[in-house]
Amino acid sequence: MYQGELNSINLSHASITPKYLSMISEELKNAPFWIKRLDLSYNTLNFTGNPADIEHSKKFVKDMCLFLDLTDLLNHVDLSGMNFD
Repeated sequence: MYQGELNSINLSHASITPKYLSMISEELKNAPFWIKRLDLSYNTLNFTGNPADIEHSKKFVKDMCLFLDLTDLLNHVDLSGMNFD
């Protein structure tokens, strides 16, 4: 887990797979008091097709819900274009 001064994450259009998006959301969930600005837009989740991608996508959504519930510093979040159905 990151313990430094990071307060902004911009990974827009980074072609991150659902597996790695779920790893990012796990870290965010475990450290909700660091991030002020988060942009994960246009990294596609997959809710059809590959079962592993589906599970990672569901985990991402679950972890992000917990992160958003816990954080009180976040003032900008962009999750557009992630293929939420």
